Amino acid sequence: MTPEPNIVARPCRECHGYGRRRAQLVLTVGNFDTGAVASASVVPGSVPPAVTPDGTGWRIALGPVLADLAARVDAAPPTLREVFTPERPPDPDGELTIPLPYDWRPDLPVEHRHRIEAAALVNRSYAPWLVVLGHYAALPGDVPTLAGLVRLVNGLGLAVQVTVADHRHNANDPRLALGTRWQVEIVDPEAALGPADPPPWRTLPEAIGHCLRGLGPALLATVPVDPDRPMRVPQQAAPPAGAPDPADHLWRLAARHPGEPVIARFEPRRDRRPRP
Repeated sequence: MTPEPNIVARPCRECHGYGRRRAQLVLTVGNFDTGAVASASVVPGSVPPAVTPDGTGWRIALGPVLADLAARVDAAPPTLREVFTPERPPDPDGELTIPLPYDWRPDLPVEHRHRIEAAALVNRSYAPWLVVLGHYAALPGDVPTLAGLVRLVNGLGLAVQVTVADHRHNANDPRLALGTRWQVEIVDPEAALGPADPPPWRTLPEAIGHCLRGLGPALLATVPVDPDRPMRVPQQAAPPAGAPDPADHLWRLAARHPGEPVIARFEPRRDRRPRP
């Protein structure tokens, strides 16, 4: 059983006034081709520390964890790209690691070792949720379909909100020259559906590309502020292939409401079993 995250006192701006930070790091690998998602929660005791390459200390090496997650979603490591780049010093061997203080030793009592590991997790300088994507090249003009984006984002536990406005047929409207405009956003499924603002992008691929550039901040915004609440560890098997892309349906729906922004939200599957 994976240990529960520890809570460690540390004065900082990131604690939002709680005076504590969560000693937990979530690693997620997603496959953009299939929508499969695998995650691991790194907390004290979950990843056995290893000796540093120079033999002078100990560290928590996360490279093997990411490799295992990539294998679980069939995402080749060379194709993996970070959604956001952690601000961390470069590791001598190129791996993502969490260095442990020199007073950590494997012969210490378990409680003492976990306390030191918790402090190391809290003192890391990068984001609490590291997400990497496989089988997707983030190059101009090379973006996933709307269906592919929805599969992956839903697997991460978030929703995709699409706004489209068709300005082609509303006669005597100066916006006719705009054609069809799109907006694609990643949102919290629990957030209320707000008013529809005019979408700014001329094509759906442009809107999806812009959305992907904001994926990192959108994910970090879902991290609970309260350190007593552990972070989510999303998992999703590859959904069945062949699902229709909703883009054509949205385009036809917008055509029936010329000049008016139309909103659709694609939310992750929810557990509808009654709560005890």
